[in-house]
Amino acid sequence: MPLKAATESRRLRLSLFTVLYFIQGIPSGLFLISLPGWFASNGLGKLEIGKFIAFTTLPWSFKFFFAPLIDRFHFLKMGRRRPWIITTQLGILVSTILMAAVPDPLNNLWRLSFYGFLVNFFSSIQDLAVDGMSVDVLPQEDRATAQGFMVGGQAIGRTLVSAGGALILFRFGYFNFIMLTGIIAGLGMLFPVFVRERPGEALLPWTEGRPSEHALKFQIDGWIPLVKNLFRAMAIPSSLILILALFVHRLPVGITRTVYPVVIVQKLGWTNQQFSQLLSLANLAAALFSMLLGPFIVAKIGRLKTIYVTFGLVVFVYLSSGFFTSYWHEKWFMAGSAILSEALMVLSNVAFFAILMELCGKKVAATQFALYMALHNFGISGGAWLCGILEKSFTETQFFYLCAFFSIATIAIMLLPNLKRDREKLAVLDA
Repeated sequence: MPLKAATESRRLRLSLFTVLYFIQGIPSGLFLISLPGWFASNGLGKLEIGKFIAFTTLPWSFKFFFAPLIDRFHFLKMGRRRPWIITTQLGILVSTILMAAVPDPLNNLWRLSFYGFLVNFFSSIQDLAVDGMSVDVLPQEDRATAQGFMVGGQAIGRTLVSAGGALILFRFGYFNFIMLTGIIAGLGMLFPVFVRERPGEALLPWTEGRPSEHALKFQIDGWIPLVKNLFRAMAIPSSLILILALFVHRLPVGITRTVYPVVIVQKLGWTNQQFSQLLSLANLAAALFSMLLGPFIVAKIGRLKTIYVTFGLVVFVYLSSGFFTSYWHEKWFMAGSAILSEALMVLSNVAFFAILMELCGKKVAATQFALYMALHNFGISGGAWLCGILEKSFTETQFFYLCAFFSIATIAIMLLPNLKRDREKLAVLDA
């Protein structure tokens, strides 16, 4: 007997998105941490490892260009997004098995890189489809909770493969590690296979079912209507304000990811391994915090107030980090600074992303959300670029003060949107 549809059960849809994001965390742990560490332990140099990471993660840089395809083409009998998710997960499974079958992978790095590229290619498109589905099926009251679980699920998947997976890789070998990773991804694929988006839709192409009224209502039959709908949704005042906020609020992340290694490794004498462990701990702690407490906090005080509070606390962390330089030699101080800033930033994202979902047009959700995420990531690059420009003019202390300034600017920007008014405007456009 098939499970209920995602729109019929809150527990089911939260579980679905947690599992899907757990699977999305696997490639980042695999290609950014586990395999590069294994390569280094087997004598490969920075050039080979750098090329491997750059090539295998390349699909994430241009995934936005595939978003319109997900909004434009559907197999509505099975739902608007679910066919894309099942197809891409099948691609992840097959590509991972092909990776496992590469003989002597250390001496066949380009072949291994090609299959890794395919894994990330399918993962990046799946990410678009999952984000589109979340806008389609999550009611407003579930969005913050879902974001918390999605962030947490992704972090657990990344940590499982990077930390626990590394032990399997070194003890049982490359083939067993990659095959186990593929099996985990394959098991995760079963969830969307048996969970419909809406009642009455077909589980598989050859089974009985029919398109839902919702799917038919939001189907786009041409490229020009898609572009018009995207432009109208992005031109809503709150959306334009959020675009600016998305960029500004990620500038401190790009700055601190440049400054923390310099302070902690070069000036305080930590080893690279100690710093990597600190980053892993910060990411996992932030994700678990947002998963367990984030939805409760957002539900209690609201999305905008969560952003105001988290960035107010982030300002305090940055100002303290810059002011109390006499404590920098204490490991607990700089470790606490890194972990607290990461946890607060991730918690703010739970509220930010819930607001972004509300401002996505139903017809172009995958494209619009992908554009938001591109701007979100562009802020990190902008912060790192700014560090390079100001390197000779700013001290590490002043960089922390600059991060505090951008965090205050984020609060000021987020005082401007009228979300209730613009949600109503968007509903009119969708209709």
